[in-house]
Amino acid sequence: MSKAPQPPLIIDLPVGSKLGWELHNTVENASLHSIPDSAVIVRSLRQSRERWLLSTFPKFSSKARPSKSSETVTPPPPHTIQTRGQCDLEIGPHIFLNTIFYEVHYISTQPQASWQSTSVAPYSTAYSQDAPSTSATSQPSVPTPSNSTPLTAVTTITPALINQVNTAASSNPILANLLQLAAAGKATPDQLKTLGLLIQSLASPDAAAIASGAVAQTQTTNQMPSSLPVTRPPVKPFDIVIEFHELPNERWLFPRGPATCERILDSSATDAAYDTILTTCIPFEKPTSENDLPTIDQLESNISKGAAKPVTPQVVKFRLKKAPLAVWDTLRRWMGSEQDMNKHQEYLSNLKPLPRVYLGYQLLSGSLLTQLQEVSTHPYPMRLIKPSFYSSRSKKKAKIAKELTDTSQSKLDGSSTPKQRRRTQVKKQITSQISCLICGNTHLPLILGGRYCRPCVEAGKTTTQDVTRPSQASHEGKTPIFIHSNYSSQAQSQTPETTKNTPQHE
Repeated sequence: MSKAPQPPLIIDLPVGSKLGWELHNTVENASLHSIPDSAVIVRSLRQSRERWLLSTFPKFSSKARPSKSSETVTPPPPHTIQTRGQCDLEIGPHIFLNTIFYEVHYISTQPQASWQSTSVAPYSTAYSQDAPSTSATSQPSVPTPSNSTPLTAVTTITPALINQVNTAASSNPILANLLQLAAAGKATPDQLKTLGLLIQSLASPDAAAIASGAVAQTQTTNQMPSSLPVTRPPVKPFDIVIEFHELPNERWLFPRGPATCERILDSSATDAAYDTILTTCIPFEKPTSENDLPTIDQLESNISKGAAKPVTPQVVKFRLKKAPLAVWDTLRRWMGSEQDMNKHQEYLSNLKPLPRVYLGYQLLSGSLLTQLQEVSTHPYPMRLIKPSFYSSRSKKKAKIAKELTDTSQSKLDGSSTPKQRRRTQVKKQITSQISCLICGNTHLPLILGGRYCRPCVEAGKTTTQDVTRPSQASHEGKTPIFIHSNYSSQAQSQTPETTKNTPQHE
């Protein structure tokens, strides 16, 4: 398990009210460093990207091992998570490749059934024998819910019913397909009828619970202990969770708030994957409780009253490049109704932008310049934590290692000839066989410097062969033998002395 990412190092960069302000604020006879040497732009982009990756979105879950300096992550409530798709996320100058979008539905935690009994029921059987008959006769008078009650309850669409349908759609592919067809307006009448029956079946337990609650209130106190109706807590709306490709062990929550989305249709796009622009404001508002989210009215009242906030909300646009249809469907349901989107659009349009500030791209010599140059010497931390491994990578590494070995060995030898050519020359020398220069026999040991075999020496054939050997060596292309170059007519008589003085090597 990898360690949790460390919090980024934040350096306060110099800013001004207009572009090029640092050129007019310099001291006399003080030279500014160039833009690349100042490293202000590089550090600004790095800090901005680290903010988006590590501190802008609330953390939803983490698979990494927490470190001492990292904050403890509160585990999310019971939920189901479903992958909706992935696309490139563009935020200003930053592009986060292969960002994964999840849809999280929370599971309602039902409390245990509480039993309530009266003081009359336990003692009614002890003091009176008519108590059982009384309770038996009082039961038929209780009104039973009719079959039309669940159907009438379906006509009222509540947020709890919508959340229940979305939760069921995450585990039921048939219901999810019918919802997508109905949202796109491509569902047939039979499919719409089937969808209505499924929604009625999901709403029936709620209606039955309401009816059972009404029955329990009409019962008398002399009945036996019975279970009271359990009221379900309100289900939290589903959330959108994102996962950056650079941090595969961390998942971040996209908080709810004033937001709008639009889809840019493009005829050249395939598989209905169009660019989607999601407009919202940051910093995100933190809810006061788990199921309490700030409304538009609360946000506007906080701004009008001048409530203490760390930063004034600012409009930001997220561009989802080639977002799949499933991601677009999730965003549309996450936004809410058209009325909610109109309110969000009005709120975002009324936000006043902060006065723009400009970076000082050129710095004077000092501690700030030294610090920026030190942190900028390291390579930009964009190495993928999960790199894609290809089969050709190992071959490529082996080939490069072989070339480096050949080059280093040739440098040590001091020659520029490739190693392959030297091997071919060695092979030609190895192919020449060692044989007797007279009889050509290769199976007998050679003497006299490895030139003649013993039978030829004992037969005296070397006396006639020594005179003709230099000419034969020149014609045959073999290595010449170093013997006496001046021979006279008495060579035959001098041969025994030469043979005697020459050391014999066996």
